[in-house]
Amino acid sequence: MKLRRKRVVFAAVAVLVIVLVIIVLALLPPEDPREASARRLIAVLRGPSGFRGWLIKLGVLQQPPERRGPVLTASLLADMGQPAVPACIRALRDDDWRIRYCAVEALRQMDPVPTQATPALIQAMKDENSDVRSSAAGALGGIGRAAAPAVPALIDALSDKESAVRGLAARALGGIGQEAKPGVRALMRGVKDKEWFARREAVQALGKMGPVAKEAGPVLEGALKDEDEAVRCAAAWALAKLGLPNKGLPVLIAGLEGESAWLRGWVARRLGEVGPPAKAAIPALTKALKDQSKDVRKAAAEALKKIQAAPTTHKATSEAWGQPLKYKIRGGI
Repeated sequence: MKLRRKRVVFAAVAVLVIVLVIIVLALLPPEDPREASARRLIAVLRGPSGFRGWLIKLGVLQQPPERRGPVLTASLLADMGQPAVPACIRALRDDDWRIRYCAVEALRQMDPVPTQATPALIQAMKDENSDVRSSAAGALGGIGRAAAPAVPALIDALSDKESAVRGLAARALGGIGQEAKPGVRALMRGVKDKEWFARREAVQALGKMGPVAKEAGPVLEGALKDEDEAVRCAAAWALAKLGLPNKGLPVLIAGLEGESAWLRGWVARRLGEVGPPAKAAIPALTKALKDQSKDVRKAAAEALKKIQAAPTTHKATSEAWGQPLKYKIRGGI
């Protein structure tokens, strides 16, 4: 009799537990189907695992059709946006570097880059794979000022063995702005990096920080003589951001004779934004009206109008230097 009672009690408890589980599941918000899709995309990239993967290796089962690579998968995840963020953050802890790279690259491509991914991206800056580290730095740069907790990790990355990581870490520090002041000294060393891309990004980062990087003035003046014209023009822009536009004006004017049409156009637009204080550039801009590039001719014409316009206030002139130099890294990085 006692045994029977125990069975009845046990069955009642089991039913109660099942009912409670059903109620809890019913009260939970329905899962976004896009979150499930994100997990499936990552699972497909990972491929068969466990017993099924072992059977495929033995030849008992056939290998599934060719999977999408990490680059395409990252693009698809990025298009999903916010619903894919949790799956990407979890994937950053995966043992397979391809999965980690796919996840961090998806986060980097999202617009905007999700700020809740900052802690995971900071950890990714220590990844053994350089592609993962560089994409993590790029993603932190996309977050901007909200990525301030990443400043120590980004400063450490300025000493990375890979130039792409060093350059993108510098860019991220520049995007964080004045709160990245602890990185000024490291960025000053970066201005003398052996790779042009890392040098250019260090120069621009100091410019973005503005007055808090005032001590970098002499180093930036030295960069005006850099062997790379992009670095020289970036240094001229950075000096203007630090309140020393006259130091870099001759270099910007020389940039109108550069080999790159993109750079010539960028220089012309920056000179136009400076306005009347850039009158010394009028002859070079007039010559640029005959440039082979339509974009350069248009930029030069607009610059001449602004320079020959009524004088602007000092505040407006200093704000005119507000756009950093951005163009693709050579080598397709």
